[in-house]
Amino acid sequence: NLLLNKPYNDGGEEHSGRVARPGDDMFWDATGQKTAVTIMEGEINKPLESDDEVVLVAYEVALAFRDLKYGYGDSGGLFFPPRKGDLWRINFSRVERKGLCNWVWSPQIVWDPKSRQYKGKVQMHLPDAWGYVQFGEEVGVAQQLRLDEFFPARLVAMNVYYAQKLFFKKNGFYSLSLKDLGDYIEQEEYFWDPFDVVFERRDPDGAQSQSDEEDAPAKGYYVDIFPKGSEVKLLRLRDDRFLLLNKPESYEDNE
Repeated sequence: NLLLNKPYNDGGEEHSGRVARPGDDMFWDATGQKTAVTIMEGEINKPLESDDEVVLVAYEVALAFRDLKYGYGDSGGLFFPPRKGDLWRINFSRVERKGLCNWVWSPQIVWDPKSRQYKGKVQMHLPDAWGYVQFGEEVGVAQQLRLDEFFPARLVAMNVYYAQKLFFKKNGFYSLSLKDLGDYIEQEEYFWDPFDVVFERRDPDGAQSQSDEEDAPAKGYYVDIFPKGSEVKLLRLRDDRFLLLNKPESYEDNE
């Protein structure tokens, strides 16, 4: 078991028992996790002898909320345990033959600024491409499924994120305007028309902005996404991929 505080490509660090000992800041373990395996058909760890032979195995994992809460403090940060109707992003990956064969539950398809199109990646640590789990109140009780109202705004923010990655790689600093990102971003007007996109400098060393160095190259950034003509912010994205949603009032009671 291991925990990442953010994806590896964004400077994430592993917290686990293989890099630290209990009591150390970098230690983490899933102490409440439960697992079970059932061989439903065939024999495992044995080469298949024909195309008609199959092996069916069921894996069950119960994740404890107390393990998932790690890093959010006693106040809960997010809602722990999740409430009826809450949506979390989630994905599952299986790696076989020492990495030669990889599959995921939700395909990792993200914006590729070089080719200016969405492309699949052999990369598990892309949380913006994960699927969703919707929580209910009781096991086996059906509830109405709902879509993520933030999804279009998420796409816009992550389009900026991937474009900024390439821009920084080529220039050594971040852009503070969509115009400067040029061909690295989605070119279709319908993609951007519903939103206002606002940039703000960020100092990765701690300060929120570099107000005293407005002409200096940006070492970090925030990008805020608003509905067109509105002052109600939908979300804020940071240059290290951290994304904070502004929860609509319609979800306040979660009913």
